[in-house]
Amino acid sequence: GVDFHDLGCSIRLFNRRILEKVSIYGDQHRFLPILAHRYGYKVREVPLAQSKQDIYQKLYPMGVYSRRLLDLLSIFFLVKFTRKPLRFFGLTGLSSLLAGGIYTGYLVFQRLYMGVALADRPALLLGLLLIVLGI
Repeated sequence: GVDFHDLGCSIRLFNRRILEKVSIYGDQHRFLPILAHRYGYKVREVPLAQSKQDIYQKLYPMGVYSRRLLDLLSIFFLVKFTRKPLRFFGLTGLSSLLAGGIYTGYLVFQRLYMGVALADRPALLLGLLLIVLGI
């Protein structure tokens, strides 16, 4: 991949074809270089002198940071799993299947070797539900 240094810089040059092809939602315009690279376009960073007004550290309200985090997560899923979405669901299903299998196995072990009753505990249903969700 490309190693980006400053995605927050608002000075950008794009070919019109890129802007017509790349779909952006919400505040994802900050991540246009990543999306353009994902579509196969060549992306290049050019060093730029920083304005003296921008030197001071800026603090934003917490809502801004939470929106940026959601944007980062959506970009992550767009880049990683758009072309092969079953990998995401496969990983989710496998982890659910493993968690349910281990949990149900532990409950069966408790029942067979420790004499713990399963009838008054909903734990077995949770373990089986995790297994079914994983399948």
